[in-house]
Amino acid sequence: MENEKFQELVLQQLYTLTEGQKQLVERIELIEKGQARLENRLDSLENRLDVLENGQTRIELRLENEIIPKITALFDGYQLRGDQIENLKLYLDGRLEAIALDINYLIGRVVRHDTAILELKRIK
Repeated sequence: MENEKFQELVLQQLYTLTEGQKQLVERIELIEKGQARLENRLDSLENRLDVLENGQTRIELRLENEIIPKITALFDGYQLRGDQIENLKLYLDGRLEAIALDINYLIGRVVRHDTAILELKRIK
């Protein structure tokens, strides 16, 4: 009987080991499936990063070739316009000074004429 108990005990252990092995195989299969999903996600992420890098490269090239030269041209035009305005201001300031001198001269002349007219009226 001991031999039968021993065989039964060995069979139970074998059964337990077989079941444990099945569970391990199932877990390994789940891990492999998860790893495959992760690899797919990584591939997808790499593709998205490639798209982003290509977009960034396009933006950088456009900035370098189109936008920066336009901004530079606009800035140069702005500076030129500022210089023109400054020159015009200096010219107008000079003209205003000349006009002010002429007006002062004319006012003086009018005052002298008024004075002369008043004196002539007194003499009559």
